[in-house]
Amino acid sequence: MKHYKHIIAFVLLICSLSLSAQEKTEGEGTLMGPIVDQTEYAKFAFLRGVEYSIRVGYEIGGTSPMPLPAEIRKIEGFKPGMHFYVEGNVNKSFGLKHKWGLLLGLRLEQKGMSTKAQVKNYFMRMEGDKDEDIEGPFTGHVETKVENLYLSIPLLVTFKASDRWKLRFGPYYSHLLGSLDEDNFYGTAYDGYIREGDPTGGYIEVTSANYDFSENLRRWNIGVQFGAEWKVLKHLSVAADLQWGLNDIFKNDFKVITFNMYPIYGNIGIAYIF
Repeated sequence: MKHYKHIIAFVLLICSLSLSAQEKTEGEGTLMGPIVDQTEYAKFAFLRGVEYSIRVGYEIGGTSPMPLPAEIRKIEGFKPGMHFYVEGNVNKSFGLKHKWGLLLGLRLEQKGMSTKAQVKNYFMRMEGDKDEDIEGPFTGHVETKVENLYLSIPLLVTFKASDRWKLRFGPYYSHLLGSLDEDNFYGTAYDGYIREGDPTGGYIEVTSANYDFSENLRRWNIGVQFGAEWKVLKHLSVAADLQWGLNDIFKNDFKVITFNMYPIYGNIGIAYIF
C-alpha cells in the first residue's frame, strides 16, 4: 500500500506541474522553457564569438645571426625572399564586450633569402677538387641561398582595440616540410682560401667551391609573432605580422656554422572573414 501511495503522490505532482505549466501565459513561458533555453545556450555558447578567416599574402625577410659575428666582416648584398603564403584562422572572443580572444591558425609558408658577404676565419665545409669535403676556417667571399617550406601553427592572444582594429601576439610552431627548390640551405664560397681543420692548418686557395647544409637543418622551429589587422569591410580585412624565430635553424650536433641562425620574417596579407 505504501508503494501505491508513493506512485499516486508522484502522479499528482506531475499533474499539478502540468496544470501549473498550462496556466502560464505565453509571455512567461513554461517551467521547462528556462531549462531548455539554458541547455541550448550551453550547447552553442562556444560557437558565439567565433570568427573564421582565410588569409593570403606575401612574406619577406631573412635568416640571420643575432648579432652579426666578428667572422662576417661585410654584408655585400642581401635579397630578401618574397614568397606567397596561405593561412586559415579560427578566432574565439571572450568576455562581455568580446575584447579579448584566442586565435588558432594553420599556415603554409615559404621562407627564403639570398645574401653575399665578405668573411674572415668563417668556419666552413665545402666541396674540394677531388669530390672530398674540406672543412676549416675560410677567408674570402660567400653567397648563401635559403629556401624553406614550412607548415606553421600560430596560437595568439587577440585584443579588439576598436571596431576596425585588432591586435595579436603569441607563439608559433613551424615544421619544415622541405623546399620548392632543389635544396634548402646552400651556396658558394669564392675568391679566398681555407685552412684545413684550424687556422694553422694547410693553406688551400679557393676560386669557387659549393657547400650545402640542407641535411643539417632542424625540422622544427618555434618563435613569437605579433601584428595587427584592420577591417576594411564586413568580410574583408588587411593584416600584417612580424615573426621572430627563437631557436637555431640548424640541429644541435651541427658544428660547421659556429653561431645560431634565426628566421626573422614579416608578412602582409588580405583576409576574408566568414
